[in-house]
Amino acid sequence: MPYLKNPAAGTAILLILFFSLPCFVNGQVFVKKDAQGANNGTSWANAYTNLESAIRKTSSGQIWVAAGTYKPSVKLLYNNYPAFNINKNIALYGGFKGNETSLSNRNIDMNPTILSGDIGVAGNDLDNTPTVIAITGSKIDSTCILDGFIITKAYYSNSWGASYDNAAVYIFTDIYDNGTPIIRNCTIRENFGFHGAGIYVRSAKPWITNNLITNNLAYRGAGINLDYAGNATVTGNRITYNKCSGYSSRLTGGGIQINAYCAPTIYGNLIDNNHAETYGGGISVESNYSAIIKNNIISN
Repeated sequence: MPYLKNPAAGTAILLILFFSLPCFVNGQVFVKKDAQGANNGTSWANAYTNLESAIRKTSSGQIWVAAGTYKPSVKLLYNNYPAFNINKNIALYGGFKGNETSLSNRNIDMNPTILSGDIGVAGNDLDNTPTVIAITGSKIDSTCILDGFIITKAYYSNSWGASYDNAAVYIFTDIYDNGTPIIRNCTIRENFGFHGAGIYVRSAKPWITNNLITNNLAYRGAGINLDYAGNATVTGNRITYNKCSGYSSRLTGGGIQINAYCAPTIYGNLIDNNHAETYGGGISVESNYSAIIKNNIISN
């Protein structure tokens, strides 16, 4: 996976593993599409076959997800479209073969774990969901982690009645506590949105680190869109071949769009070959707050 390695950005959160209860699980939980066991998440043999079930029944700790393609089916609260919803402090790790005993054993490149928005007719993007995974709610902290997934095929469409603010990864936490989730070691690709296609952030301070964000298309902020109080730290990523194009008078922020009232820190990224038809092919800054942008390579 051609993302950048940034040693300063890899803040590791070590979670205590302990025995899990059969119905409302605390600790380590397993998900594998073709598991044949008890479907309770207590081991690889008894793994949940449905990722949404694992998220719903896990209150804290880690969810390990084996290779395969997983699609959301449950609609978000207050929205009309399906998405995987993370509204609590749990860590989702992809990239497993399905027999590992530690995180260090997984191989993300060899075991692609795909979260896909292609929920309708296969290959028809027009009926895809506009958001694949949503991180929402209050008191979200750095133990809320998304790590080792391919997140793809989100598609904004008026048919869902969705707002303009959507992306494959949608982060909108409580405005009073500004959640601090971590998005790392993911490939976020081939998504279409209005304000944001790859990642959209509002009222949150996530760490977005060591990801490949590529081939996303939007009117604004095709790679990453930072909206009101979206004070993200964006570091060690490859942000490439994202494009702002279409029927709009403001096609801005091909790689990253920084909107008003945002004070992000963006450093140590390779931001290359992005395009915006109005302005800001690499980064567009429209914030009235101070954005720190340093030690990046911004090219083509």
